[in-house]
Amino acid sequence: MCGRFALFSHMKALAERFGVKRVEFDPGPRYNISPDEEISVTVSEDRSRKIVGMKWGLIPFWAKEPKTEYSTINARAETLAARPTFRHAFEKRRCLIPVDGFFEWSGRSGLKTPHFIRRPDRQPFAFAGLYDVWRSKEDDKTVLSATIVTTTPNAVLWPIHDRMPVILDRDEEETWLSTDTEDVDQLRSLMDPAPDEELEAIVVSTYVNKPSNKGSQCIAPVTTLDEWLR
Repeated sequence: MCGRFALFSHMKALAERFGVKRVEFDPGPRYNISPDEEISVTVSEDRSRKIVGMKWGLIPFWAKEPKTEYSTINARAETLAARPTFRHAFEKRRCLIPVDGFFEWSGRSGLKTPHFIRRPDRQPFAFAGLYDVWRSKEDDKTVLSATIVTTTPNAVLWPIHDRMPVILDRDEEETWLSTDTEDVDQLRSLMDPAPDEELEAIVVSTYVNKPSNKGSQCIAPVTTLDEWLR
């Protein structure tokens, strides 16, 4: 699964990287984003991309209440077309979730080691995501929410965790976003693990374990036990 990530690249650079024409949500640098927080999501409308804010944890349009469930922060690639929670979003509401990296923990409970997974060139990249729009029947309340699609791990991740986010190549992003894409096999072909050479994992301090810790220390590499325990 993916339960924490970071996005700290400047919004101008992100807009250029993802071909965004309009930015509607810019919270600034964030180094420890947690479920249920508002996240930056890239969507395409009439072939024009924009970045909007959405709650992390998908709320399907048919839900009775706009309540985020922890089980919907991620969606398994293998079952998207079958699960009612994600099926409609997979067919009609695919998105990109820009990130600079994400966190996973290895080891046994009580002694877990946090890792920050990033590109070796330090450039931002995109998770494959799904989103939905919940609308109240009683008033005008609308809630946008999103989930991160996950797949089996590559060689970088498998010693750390048994799942990893689906990371799209730049030339795959438009296909994923396009609502004209109805070929499920084509979409499934985009959800393979990222090539090993495109990611690296660095050990970071247990400072990141606390969701309320938001500083850049979350992604700082550690080399000593004292640093790890900070």
